[in-house]
Amino acid sequence: MEPIVYIYQDHLQDFWNSGQSQCFGAAFEWKGEQVYHVYIKYPQVAPTGYSMPCLFRVVDTDDYEKAEDVALSVYASMSEEAKRVPVVIVCIHVEDTKVSSRAFIVDDGRIIEAGVKYVPRKSELYTRSKGLLEVGALESKKVLIVGLGSGGAPIAVELAKAGVGHFILMDFDRIELHNIARHICGVNELGRLKVNAVKDAILLKNPYAQVETYDIDMNKHLDILEKCVAESDLTIAATDEYASRYNINACLVKLGKVGLFGR
Repeated sequence: MEPIVYIYQDHLQDFWNSGQSQCFGAAFEWKGEQVYHVYIKYPQVAPTGYSMPCLFRVVDTDDYEKAEDVALSVYASMSEEAKRVPVVIVCIHVEDTKVSSRAFIVDDGRIIEAGVKYVPRKSELYTRSKGLLEVGALESKKVLIVGLGSGGAPIAVELAKAGVGHFILMDFDRIELHNIARHICGVNELGRLKVNAVKDAILLKNPYAQVETYDIDMNKHLDILEKCVAESDLTIAATDEYASRYNINACLVKLGKVGLFGR
C-alpha cells in the first residue's frame, strides 16, 4: 500500500511566498495506515497521530527529477536524534506558477515515495454543496450557540459542514465522563472546556471559520450575552435550565432578533 502525504495548500503557498529554500515542519502519522499529514506552521486544531520531523526543500528541475537522491542527501545531513523516528521529506518545484511536490518517507536509511494529496483552499472546500446550499451566503452569517452539550455541539458541527462562516460559542462547562455517551467529544477530551472542544470540532470541518468562545455562565454576564445576540444573525438556545432560556428569550425580544430553542 502506497503511503499518502497530505499537504495544506495555504501552508505551501506561505512557504513559497517567504522566499526560503528550505524549512522544517512536522508530520503526524496514522500508525498502520501509512497516512501522513504534514504542517509547515502549527494548525489551529491540535494534530492527530504520532509526530515525526518533516523537511520541505525547494528544488530546481534537475533535482526534482532526482528528488529521491535529494531526499536521501537531506536525510543524511540530519541529526541522529531526528533520525530516531521516520522522517518525511517534501521536494517542491515551481515552474510557470505551477507547484509540484514529491514526498518521501525515510526510515533508518530506507526510502519510499508517497502519493501527495492537497488539502484545498477555502474556495474549494464546499464545492459539493454548491447548488444545494448557498454556501457564499452562509459564509457571511454569524450564529451564537448557547449551551454546548449533546444538543448544541452537534448543531454547531452541522452548521460548519453547511458552510456557516462565523460562530460565537458560550458555555462554562467542561467535558465530563457522563457526557461522553451522547456528546460529539470523546474520552481524549475529558476535562476540556466545551467551548474549546467544540471550536476544534468546527475547525476540523471548516478550518476557515471564525470562532469566538466565552467560557462563562451567561446568567451572570447578561451584558456579554446581549452584545453577542446583537452581533449574531441567529441565536440558538441549547441550554438545559429555565433561567438561561428566559434570559436569552428576553434579550432576543429586546433586540428584535431571531432565536431557536431546542432541548
